[in-house]
Amino acid sequence: MIHKVNQIIELFINLLRSEICRTPVPPDMLQQITPETLEQLYALSRKQDMTHIPAVALKKLKLLSDDRTAAAFRQSMYHALVRYETMENEKNKIFRLFEDEEIVFVPLKGAVIRKYYPEEWMRTSCDIDILVHEEDLEHAKNALVSALGYTVQDSKYHDIAMYSPDGMLLELHFSIKENMENIDRCLERVWDFAKPAEADSFRYEMTPEYLLFHAFAHMLYHFTNGGCGVKFVTDIFLLEQNLQIDRESFHKMCEECRILTFAENVEKLAAVWYGEAEHDDITARMEQYIIEGGVFGSMQTRVTARKTKAPGQAKYIFQRIFIPYREFCASYPKLEKYPFLYPYYTVKRWCRITDKDKAKTALQEYRVSSDIQQDKVNELMRLFRDLDV
Repeated sequence: MIHKVNQIIELFINLLRSEICRTPVPPDMLQQITPETLEQLYALSRKQDMTHIPAVALKKLKLLSDDRTAAAFRQSMYHALVRYETMENEKNKIFRLFEDEEIVFVPLKGAVIRKYYPEEWMRTSCDIDILVHEEDLEHAKNALVSALGYTVQDSKYHDIAMYSPDGMLLELHFSIKENMENIDRCLERVWDFAKPAEADSFRYEMTPEYLLFHAFAHMLYHFTNGGCGVKFVTDIFLLEQNLQIDRESFHKMCEECRILTFAENVEKLAAVWYGEAEHDDITARMEQYIIEGGVFGSMQTRVTARKTKAPGQAKYIFQRIFIPYREFCASYPKLEKYPFLYPYYTVKRWCRITDKDKAKTALQEYRVSSDIQQDKVNELMRLFRDLDV
């Protein structure tokens, strides 16, 4: 069974490589494809939110028949294209609005990275991320509401979630900090590394070194909280292939924030997936963890990651009831300014358990946490230690 799973992972990576790097899939691997293989491949690629890329490769290879799985692969291409066109249209509206309102802004994440993919629509996103100065936040929010009909959903420690009339999610950032002390030292200085994209434009862009650093830092946040998905490694590979990086400046940022070991091993993993490198012990374990977690971590990987910080079931449950202060600030940003409100927000959070869906999720988390063996937690702790995270 393990061999079978590894075979599906290998096929998935090779199909990605064939589109990302234009590298042919080995013929012997294609000969092993069966209807059952395609079903497993679809499940894996969907978990990574990258189904459309293997679908393109399979279509070119004429390996999509007329069965249900083939139809699902074809549908994924259609959905990715529609999502891209819809998001681009909405993004351009926001850009024009901010230019008209003279609001300085920096596009983030997928809005920037997708241009480095072989075709931009291949880099899917579930939302639009834009950074503005904190002092411009109210202006930007009000402009979006009055001019484009956006509604405000909620506020987090680094952004405001807003929805367009068509349901498109915009995360309007006033910070890109991740609530991790080591990387926030650099992330809080984002505006020091931003410059106008064009003369007389209010759209700014990060320097190449900082753009790459932010990709690693954002990946690290998700990686240490339950998983990050193959897409993060793909983004970093394409950034490094296409950007002119001052390596000394980039390494300096990584060293300052203690993520250089992590970054170097992510680069090694990218070289395995998209180059000719062979796995070592660390990259093999990273691959297993990333594949298991999916695009942003499964319930099991998220709980396992939390248990590395609170070993033992009793301590884990205690910390899920009484969330550590720094972590709690992410949910209730006012706590950072008014720490004495911690008891109030703790009780407020407890009251949310009356919501049926939240109660169901809490029960599921408790069951998962009870089932996870300490060996699994120890294994992840060892990986985190080896990556110095």
